[in-house]
Amino acid sequence: MGAKLHHKAGPWPLSLHDSSTVLAVEQNRMLTLTAGLWPLGSARVEVTLEPVGASATRVTLKEDFEAGPLLFVRNKINDLVLHRRNIESLRRLSDIATRAPKEAKS
Repeated sequence: MGAKLHHKAGPWPLSLHDSSTVLAVEQNRMLTLTAGLWPLGSARVEVTLEPVGASATRVTLKEDFEAGPLLFVRNKINDLVLHRRNIESLRRLSDIATRAPKEAKS
């Protein structure tokens, strides 16, 4: 716990640079983070893994603001922002997880 992941969110030139901090880990099951979203505040993110077959896993991503100005403005815009961000995050994770390993050079 306490490990940090530095990231950026959003399209250039509006990208926000920040970091996420690991709060809890349940090996092969769950990861909880505090995701920085400066200057918007921060969000609590929970990634849950659920086996759904011999070679498949369902990944669930839950996120909600926990600090900053958007915490007090709970509305459909927040939901839309987080929803779009999570769709993109899950798409990228899927690309990484399903990408064939590079063949070793001889």
